[in-house]
Amino acid sequence: MKKIFTFIATALVAMSANAQESALFDYSTTYEDGQEVASENCVIQLGNDMKKWKTGAAKVDEGGYLAAFGKVVTVSTDDGDKDQFSVVTVTGSNNPKDQAVSGQGSGINCSEGKTSARLPQNGSYYILKPTKSGKMQVGIILNAEKAFYLIDATEATTDEEGYINVPLPDANIKNYVVKDGTGAEVTLTENEDTKGGKVAADKVTGVLEFDAVAGHVYYFFCTGSKLGCFGYIFTPSAGGDTGEMEIWKAAEFNLENATLETLTNGIYAGGTAEGPDTSMPGTLLTSTIVATTANVTMTGLSTPNGDHTPTTPAEAWQLKGSVDGNDALIVPEYCDPQYAQYLMGQGNPEAIHWEFDEETDNGTSHRVYGTYWEPGNEMPAKGAYWKFTTKVDGTLKVAIYGNKNGNPTYIVDESTRQPLEASSIQVGIFYQNTGFAYEGNAEEGTAKYFNEGVMADDYVLQHTNGITQNRPVLGYLTFSAKANKNYYLFNPKSQIGLYGFSFVPGGEVAIRNLEVAPAFSDRIYNLQGQVVGADYKGIVIKNGRKYIQK
Repeated sequence: MKKIFTFIATALVAMSANAQESALFDYSTTYEDGQEVASENCVIQLGNDMKKWKTGAAKVDEGGYLAAFGKVVTVSTDDGDKDQFSVVTVTGSNNPKDQAVSGQGSGINCSEGKTSARLPQNGSYYILKPTKSGKMQVGIILNAEKAFYLIDATEATTDEEGYINVPLPDANIKNYVVKDGTGAEVTLTENEDTKGGKVAADKVTGVLEFDAVAGHVYYFFCTGSKLGCFGYIFTPSAGGDTGEMEIWKAAEFNLENATLETLTNGIYAGGTAEGPDTSMPGTLLTSTIVATTANVTMTGLSTPNGDHTPTTPAEAWQLKGSVDGNDALIVPEYCDPQYAQYLMGQGNPEAIHWEFDEETDNGTSHRVYGTYWEPGNEMPAKGAYWKFTTKVDGTLKVAIYGNKNGNPTYIVDESTRQPLEASSIQVGIFYQNTGFAYEGNAEEGTAKYFNEGVMADDYVLQHTNGITQNRPVLGYLTFSAKANKNYYLFNPKSQIGLYGFSFVPGGEVAIRNLEVAPAFSDRIYNLQGQVVGADYKGIVIKNGRKYIQK
């Protein structure tokens, strides 16, 4: 009897103390190679089957072990339509193979006696990418006597041929439980021929359960067969499951690792003060540095103007500041992490840039112009900027040096081309007065003034908490970063120096709307940021607010 299944509604998933989220497959959808289905904190991606992904449905008990994966479907028969509670599955048409060309290799248990193997590159396999740690439950259909694998591809290392070096049973198979539709645990046994895969004696329609780690990538599949999948239910760990802090310091970066390339897009070699001559294409050399921690990739760009063309990548950068001087972020009470020197690039971040020589009464003058970035514009193509890409959700804290100029400092989400909301960025900065961060030395430093609060509405760092300053600043910008997003940090009309950054996976920034550091709450400042006494007459600042002192 022919049956046709039509999707109607998704069953409610039971909620525990920690909010669950799910990504379940839909019977009415046609799935393609590489397609992703996502929830808030995880993604499941279909492999490269190279043929066709098929959907199906299997009847389950509404009160049974698989009920959380169930959906109500309509079963069309010769006797009419009727509702049926089922799990919707997807399955590829090819067995997983460890070669890109169909028919080469036979999955993870190939490679002529090697004790490790490649991850599948085509066939029926699945990839999980959680951005937070937590309990993962994946609905699967596993045929009898077929080797099942769950591999943490982030932990695995490979040799020059792409074979996994770490023995699979010990390092790459995580603890898991597979149950049949009634909830009974199924015993999977290891088989020497499967190179670490585990086998069930009978067909399993059940759930793969394991503890997923934020930022890791997991492959799961079976060899010699096509593994079916319903999707997943994910329960992030309580409290955001914050991980260990990752730190990168500019002072430790070797500028010999920078690279030099030629930019042509949006660069012109002629024009006037009103605009470029687009018939005269130009070039600029730009230097790029890349640094990584476990979960962050930082890319820095420096593009000197045409009359300061660098001959080596390192020439485009300056490592500034002193190890324990008053331009170092090393005051213990307020500087965490502590930094000494910062890297400063050259050039303003611009989408269009033009230069030309102009004859004047005083001789030849070199003119440089560009279009300043504004919210909504394409991201800068040249100049000095910093880009941060995070693998997982977490808290990103960048240590910066900002020139005096009263211009905004933006942290821009590339996906929206808009600065982050000012109220979402925590600011903690020192001003340059008679000294920078402190008086004294690295062992006995005393902070002069530390202004802490949220980013000013106009994004000018010097205006934090309503203070009007036109002094260089150094300090910290902290914000919540989302997984797999690009964040650009720059000043559209100047350059931002970078001491370094720290990143804590998980959790979000707790914005402390402190107007000034408590240690200085009894101090009074004039509009130049200088400490004054009670006998001072005029406009003063105390606790971040302006008053007229008579």
